[in-house]
Amino acid sequence: MILGIGLIIIGVILLPFGVVSLKESWEEKKDLSFKRKMVVIFLEILDVFSTPILSAWLLGLSLLMIIGGLSVILLKM
Repeated sequence: MILGIGLIIIGVILLPFGVVSLKESWEEKKDLSFKRKMVVIFLEILDVFSTPILSAWLLGLSLLMIIGGLSVILLKM
């Protein structure tokens, strides 16, 4: 139970850093054409659900910790 709560807390703490990182990365890609922006958005979404290597890696880690913490808590009930 304590492990689950700890994972959720760490995940929530990392979430704003992931959003800031993604926002800074998006500022660099602002001037791209619409078609290229769609490709970048697709890659960022794919990055969250796969091995995080782009700017969304903190979001992926945060989501993984929150989901892991919730699953630990639910399994202990």
